[in-house]
Amino acid sequence: MTEGSDDESNVVPFSRRGATIDADAVAVDKDVEAALWRSFEAIKQRTEPSEQDPVSEDAKAIESESAFQARFGFDAPRHRRQQTLALKHGADLTDREIRLLRRVQSLAFTGKAAEISAPSFLAVWGYLQMGFVAYLMLYTFAVALDSTQPAHIVAAKVAAAEALLLGLAVAIAYSFVWPRRLLKRTQSVVLAAGPG
Repeated sequence: MTEGSDDESNVVPFSRRGATIDADAVAVDKDVEAALWRSFEAIKQRTEPSEQDPVSEDAKAIESESAFQARFGFDAPRHRRQQTLALKHGADLTDREIRLLRRVQSLAFTGKAAEISAPSFLAVWGYLQMGFVAYLMLYTFAVALDSTQPAHIVAAKVAAAEALLLGLAVAIAYSFVWPRRLLKRTQSVVLAAGPG
């Protein structure tokens, strides 16, 4: 529209009182509308989780080393890939649990099977370490109470020390305690399934 023209056919009526737009006055190009709907559908298809057959995913992981590595985070020869998937399904483990077991070196391969290696003395050692870390956390608070430094400096130091100690306790739990708990859970799943 040029300046000073009297053509008001492209003007949308707007009421300040109700702040409404006359829908009949807004004309949308049908090609633009169709393109927008196609874009929405394409985005919807890309964001929806794809339902894949677990058997085909397992077969792909056994056949392809790169698919296995993408799924579990480590590479292994074909027979170990088969052993890993047999353990996963036999003990009702998730992909994440397999990755964590491998990361903390608790996934062991014997001659014919993959196993969870989590001796009970390591779990006891983990509990002892976590107890010591809890003692350190309490000791940090006790030392902070006797401090002569300004309160905001002490609070910052205590928060940093507690966060560090809490992170250490979580790392100890994942490395020493968690594999043993997972082994106990998988043994109960195997026992519940019976000898069949």
